[in-house]
Amino acid sequence: MRSLNFGQDSPRDHFDQLVESVTRLKNSPTEIGLGQQAAINAWSLTEWVFLHEPEFCEGSLTQYANEVKTLCPELALLQDICNAKKHTRIDRYTPKVKNTERSGGFSRAFSRSFKQAGLYVIDAQEGRFLLDDLLDAAVAFWSNRLSDLEL
Repeated sequence: MRSLNFGQDSPRDHFDQLVESVTRLKNSPTEIGLGQQAAINAWSLTEWVFLHEPEFCEGSLTQYANEVKTLCPELALLQDICNAKKHTRIDRYTPKVKNTERSGGFSRAFSRSFKQAGLYVIDAQEGRFLLDDLLDAAVAFWSNRLSDLEL
């Protein structure tokens, strides 16, 4: 069988890559490339699930992506991070992300009461989110979704 993904051709394979990329980011929480790759892995599962399980995903890929973002709003922010990595600007839709920041901050092991070291995503309503937390939500969502679809 022909593969353009080195044999990693199922939604489960891509979920495993997501988990691995999130683990790497947690070990180096201010590494921008790791954060971007984890966001790409999280968002790309939308298309992988849609294409591999069309009987569970009604309508078009765009409709399915909107459903996914409704069920897991964190994925809307991760979509923006993913698209910003691939393109110089996002102009096919209005992005939810207003800005991103990298912060040295304190280690999570020290205390979560202080600003944490990591990559931050600021949304249009000025909400500030650690990229790690957005990715944790995406991992939980995809884990449940793949289990529901028996993938």
